[in-house]
Order: sequence, then C-alpha cells, then structure tokens
Amino acid sequence: MGIIHRYRTAWSRHHRSGGFGIHSPFAYWFVLHVLRQRLPYYAYDDITALRQAVLAALGKVKRERRVITNSQAQLLFRVTNAFNPPLMMAIGTSYGIDSASMMAVSSNSHLYLYDPQLERYPITVQALGSHLQRIDCYDDLIVATDDYWAKVDKAGAEPYVLVSVLPQGCDPDQVATLLQRVIDGGGVVVMRELHRDQRMSQLWHTLVSYAKEGQGFTNEQMGIFIAHHKLPRQDFLLWL
Repeated sequence: MGIIHRYRTAWSRHHRSGGFGIHSPFAYWFVLHVLRQRLPYYAYDDITALRQAVLAALGKVKRERRVITNSQAQLLFRVTNAFNPPLMMAIGTSYGIDSASMMAVSSNSHLYLYDPQLERYPITVQALGSHLQRIDCYDDLIVATDDYWAKVDKAGAEPYVLVSVLPQGCDPDQVATLLQRVIDGGGVVVMRELHRDQRMSQLWHTLVSYAKEGQGFTNEQMGIFIAHHKLPRQDFLLWL
C-alpha cells in the first residue's frame, strides 16, 4: 500500500475497524474481538521475549528476511486462537517467531513447515525449540502439501495455512494451488508482507478473486481470508 493511498483510505479503514458499517455478525465479531482485541493474552509475554531473543541473536548483521513485528505476531496468535486449528501449514518463516506464535495457542496442534532455507537460519531452530516435536519441516513444497492434506483429510479438520515468506525458489503457482484448495475446503488463509513482496500481493488478489464464499480482512500489509461456506462473500479494508 503506497503512502498516498494509505492517507486517502485512512479514515475509511479506521471507521470500518471500529465495526461501523459492518453488517455481517461474524465479521463484526471478528473485527472487534479478534483483530482489534486489546486485552492481553497469556502468550504475549512469551512472544515478546522470543522476538527480543531473536533480535539479540541476529545482532546488526544484514538480514535477508524481516523480523515480524510484535503487533503482527500477537495478531497472528489471536487469529489462530480464534479457530484453534489442530493441523496448520506454514510457508516460510520469520526466524520462527510467526510459527511459534501459532503453536503457542495449543499444545495439541501440529505444524507442517515448508522452508528450504531453514538450515541457513539456525536461530529459527532455536526459536522453535520447545515446539519442534510438533513440527514437520520440509524443503519440498509438493511433499509438504501432500503430507498436510493427507493428515487434514484423515482428521476431517479445516485447513489453516500461513504464507509468511515466499522462500527463494518457491513457485508462486504451487502456492496458489494450495490456497485455492484451502478456500475450497472452507479453511483459513493468513498472508504477510503483502506490501513488500509483489508476488505475495498478487497471490492475495488471486485468492480473493477465486473465492465465491467467505470474507477477507486486510490492511494491505497482512491479509486473513476465512472461507467458511456459510459466510457471505465480502472483503474488508481495515486499520490494523
């Protein structure tokens, strides 16, 4: 989102973020009690401490990936907490902070993490240390996707997928196919870095154009699409 566009849409985004003009009961609840929830959660202190530890470990060296902000990590926790998915998939990771924020919701959850560059970031393995027994790591997206859908189908669970970073060499078309299947399955998609990566932005627009049901929520930096089949097809541009 360009700065001029942000100024032009600031009032409408802020107005909608307060629940004004939202007629869907689910969307109203989701905006006010999940996206805009200001009460502290039990996991916030752990998320903040983990992020600070990652920043300290990274030091001042040049980073190929941006460290997720504390507010985004907390938002990711809240969204995951709202649906409490037993089986999750993540494409790429921000040094493990985003994945750990999702895993903090439930000790019974399991994560399928695709990131072929994982070995280049040992700090990520350290950040995920307490959750590693519940994480399957992959360097091949097709294998990761096949394993994930096999478990989801067997459990009869709703899919929940985070696209945090598109790793080097990742095929956006394969990711698009995955996200379309999530939409068809009535699941939830969360996407980050929409404003920094044109490929991510294009994937988001492809996703919302493909969906015939469900609701999308975005500030054009982070997007959440909830493809529950009973929801009317709506999109909300918000101030998060």
